[in-house]
Amino acid sequence: MRRLRGGFTLIELLVVVAIIALLISILLPALSEAKKRAQETVCGSNMRQMGLALRHYLDDNNGFYPGDHLETGGRNGSWIAWAPRIRKYLDGQMNVYWCPSTDIGIRWERRQGGAQRSFLRLLGYEPGETPLKGEEFFSYGYNGWGVRVFTNFRQRHLGLGGHIGGGIDDRQGNHELQESKIKRPEEMIAIGDTFMNAFWDTWLTPDVRSPESYPSKRHRGGAEILFTDGHAVNVHFDELVGKRNIGTLNRSAVAMRRWNNDFQPHHNYWRHYP
Repeated sequence: MRRLRGGFTLIELLVVVAIIALLISILLPALSEAKKRAQETVCGSNMRQMGLALRHYLDDNNGFYPGDHLETGGRNGSWIAWAPRIRKYLDGQMNVYWCPSTDIGIRWERRQGGAQRSFLRLLGYEPGETPLKGEEFFSYGYNGWGVRVFTNFRQRHLGLGGHIGGGIDDRQGNHELQESKIKRPEEMIAIGDTFMNAFWDTWLTPDVRSPESYPSKRHRGGAEILFTDGHAVNVHFDELVGKRNIGTLNRSAVAMRRWNNDFQPHHNYWRHYP
């Protein structure tokens, strides 16, 4: 067979191309998996940094958690508090609030144009900074309510505090929780990956009435979760919210109690839901 210029026959060249194509097909899945694992590692690092920031915040605020948001009422809506309140302990690293595994590249950035209100300064915002209102794309959510959002007037929020003291809900005592109230810190969820849909991305809940704020599945079918003792680990979605079986969401007391500061499952708040 006539050799091509350079010393290779056409068949030999085709064999080399086929081998290269085969190697690429073998390596691509491995490279893709390696990329996903690297992104998961970064996300876990974000969690641990937020965990350290929470620790510093607790030390500076008599052991009280930052709370999820200030419910102002009226046209001002809600102002997110937990993220800006711990931000100063992160040396201003805004990327900590963004998971690289998300398909959406929108990140929280400081924007000017917000109201010059004293409450915003108390929530950690800089003068003139536009506050988060729960309408933005955000990677991580805060466990402010526990297993169910808004329980009743006699039952305080089961999470870390959904509202901020001084807001319209202050009469219910649903504000910032003190860490001494947490029965099992190593088991209670503090912060985790959320679905980024620009609808209350900043809070996290297993409440079936608020599926838009469920933990995400972007890390091997689960989410990176920061617990109140400061450790972070990947937890599968089924172990956080429940497993679907023919349209029914099967939940377990083991999964549900880790959302609540008293480490009780509170079956009455989720068992009767589909």
